[in-house]
Amino acid sequence: MSKLSFAIRRAHMRAALITAGNQDIRYYLNGLLFEVTPAAVFIVSADGHRLSVFRDDTDARLVDESAPTERLQFIVPRDAIAQIKPDRLIDRVIVSFDSDAGTYSIKDVANSAEFSGPLVDGRFPDWRPVVPHRADGTAAQLNPAYVGDLAKIAKALGHTKSCATIHHNGHAGALITHASSPEYLGVILPMRNDDGLPNVAAFLRDGTEPAMRLAA
Repeated sequence: MSKLSFAIRRAHMRAALITAGNQDIRYYLNGLLFEVTPAAVFIVSADGHRLSVFRDDTDARLVDESAPTERLQFIVPRDAIAQIKPDRLIDRVIVSFDSDAGTYSIKDVANSAEFSGPLVDGRFPDWRPVVPHRADGTAAQLNPAYVGDLAKIAKALGHTKSCATIHHNGHAGALITHASSPEYLGVILPMRNDDGLPNVAAFLRDGTEPAMRLAA
């Protein structure tokens, strides 16, 4: 099967772009992975520290052609995805792949835009083992910039009054979910912090404390 076309939510692609690599030496991360399976189209982005996954059911979003019988992967460069403008009225764009030619095309009817180009010639990392199936609740140190980007993802998905949930998982990746977008999962890898607690009493001492009484 060489040609496939899907009606994909633009909001998913714009949100996934937030956690995609940007001028990363691992060039295959500088774009979005479209993993096409018989049941769904998964849109995946990663930068080595975090991961976003969005799911669109294949049977509802396939355009013209029949569903694939195997798992196929296509990487579209981030520069192409960045051209997709937000639109609340028509949230879907047509994304097409030609595996024989190694090309993609994106048709944005709402904005009278269409662009195409070569797929990223690389192999995206196996992302499924990175997604935890459970979380033990052990608190972890997470990069605050990555936590802040969860608000950007929510905004890209159209949620301005709800927030993501961080399911802490100790030294393993924290699982990110959003109650208003069950088609989204995220992962943030924790930071290592072995500094331990500071001497808080010494830090707060300001010289007004009563003198220590010497033991008899």
